[in-house]
Amino acid sequence: MRIISPDAKIHFLFDPGWARSSISVILWWMWFGHSMILFMAAMVAVPKDYYDAAAVDGAGAWHSFWKITLPLIRPVMIYVLVTSLIGGMNNFDIPFIIGEGQALGGALVSKQATRTMVMHLYISAFRGDLMKGYGAAVAFAIFIIVLIFSIIIFRLMTRRETEGGRAAR
Repeated sequence: MRIISPDAKIHFLFDPGWARSSISVILWWMWFGHSMILFMAAMVAVPKDYYDAAAVDGAGAWHSFWKITLPLIRPVMIYVLVTSLIGGMNNFDIPFIIGEGQALGGALVSKQATRTMVMHLYISAFRGDLMKGYGAAVAFAIFIIVLIFSIIIFRLMTRRETEGGRAAR
């Protein structure tokens, strides 16, 4: 591990590791507010009567969170997870500007360091060799990956509550 002195200049866009980290922080910060607004709206929409009934039954805050809040905000969690997955798999603009788009070819970092799947699709199909069939195959692969992970997220988040060992219908 490299130790950086406090007075050293860090060139965030020249080093591939720092460039990837910078892109991650930018994208996280860009979408954090959107997700938090959705989660806060879902939590405010949970009826207070449920918490009152749980308090009468002796449930604490932690138990109320796990048994009341999380199940009732599950649809919003599914929406945020799936849209975050789709957005994460389709990142193009920020990585392109930081990695590939610096003076259109004069990138500050290695062009492979910040390349995403969608950037690979764009470069293969519309720049360079113009391999449109290969670009279509990459687009289809991205679709299949997003579909598989979306199904997994949906299945994990929509498990049915069990009654006596059998699924409720």
